[in-house]
This record gives sequence, structure tokens and C-alpha cells, in this order.
Amino acid sequence: MAWLKRKERPTVTVTMSTPQSTYVPPEDTRTNICPNCGAELKKVPGAKTKCPGCGRYIYVRTDPRINARIVVGEDQLEGVDDAIAVANGTWEERKAQKEHRAQAVAALTKQFGMTPNDADVNWRMWNEDFLTAAAKRDTNTMFSVSWKMVDQLGREKKYTDAVVVAARGIIMNWADFDHEVLPAWTDYIEKAIKSGISLTEAHGLFVKGAVAVATIPKYKVDVDRAWKDVVKVLGK
Repeated sequence: MAWLKRKERPTVTVTMSTPQSTYVPPEDTRTNICPNCGAELKKVPGAKTKCPGCGRYIYVRTDPRINARIVVGEDQLEGVDDAIAVANGTWEERKAQKEHRAQAVAALTKQFGMTPNDADVNWRMWNEDFLTAAAKRDTNTMFSVSWKMVDQLGREKKYTDAVVVAARGIIMNWADFDHEVLPAWTDYIEKAIKSGISLTEAHGLFVKGAVAVATIPKYKVDVDRAWKDVVKVLGK
């Protein structure tokens, strides 16, 4: 992504060694049968899709336990993804995420008096991840989590809230890369304006959102100056 700068790689000496194992391509065992309800689909899924019969999601994964590409139902997905994490050596990271999610579900269930939906759980986790990253000055995580948040708000068509979160990513990139403004972020501001808010209202939301990253000195910038560059990208 444009917000990440490449560092020069050190010189590495590569030596050849005898491979310990031979790669075996996974067998493709996908079918056009929904693993959730058993309905026949028009074609074999190639990626995540929703079954027109039951309305539940179907996923495509390569299960390392059987070395096969399969279609997976919602109930089986977690087990397969756990196995993939173990095979890839990322189990500890996934385990921590699972524990974090369980804590978020428990807290929201207590707050709401009912089991929360995935969007609410994700939002709580992302908020916590952002605050933790900000405390650690982990700007990469702050940026990537903000993108997840603004993307969800966009899918939910909550464009006013999206402007507030988009301000985080815009200010960070603007400060890090010589006042560059990424259209991927301003797109949500443009959608908010098209949905009915004025440019002045969008500016107010932008200023409000910039506060979230201003705790880090290099992001405590002239927000109005950054906004002028945003307006240029918007063509207003």
C-alpha cells in the first residue's frame, strides 16, 4: 500500500540445501453442494459466497489436514481456519485473537443482555486494538485498524461516521508522506457529501476524527491545511 515505505533490504547470502520434503499440490474436492443446507448451487464456489437457498455463507479453504481444497460451511469454518493457522505457524496470534473476541462477546452480551452480532463484536475489538496501538505508538496497526473500521462503516452506509474515522488515515498518511491524500479514504467523504451532508459539516467531522491520532506528536498537524488538500482531491 502507498502508506508503507519500503526499506532497503540487507544483502543476504543464499545457500542451497537438499529439500526435506516434496510439495504435493492439494486435491480439489470442491462441489456445488452447499455445506450448510445441502442445496445444489449453479456452480462450484471459487470464493466466499452466499447460498441462495439458506442465505448462509459458503467459504473456500485449503484444509492442511487432508491437503485438499474444500467448500466450508459456517459451522466448520473455525476448525479449518484453526488448522490452517497451526500449519502456517500463526496459531499463537490466532489464539490471542480468539481470546480477544471471546472477551468482547462476553462484555457486549452483558451490556446488551443478548448475544451481539459480528459487526458489533468487530467494532469493539477494533476500537480496543486502535487504543492499544496508539499507546504503543504502533502507527501501522493504527492505520490498518482504521481502514477496517471505515470499510465496515461504508458497507453499512454510515457515511457520516465514516468521515470521522477516515480522518485518522488521511492525517497519518498526509503527515508521513509529504501531504499526500489517498483517494481510497476521501471516497468515503465524497459518499457522505452525496448522502446529504454539506462540505462544512464534513469538515467538522474531519476535525473531530483527527483528534484520535493527535496524541502522537507527528500527527498533531494543521488539520485545516490537511483539509484543504482533501478538498482538492474531492474536486470541490
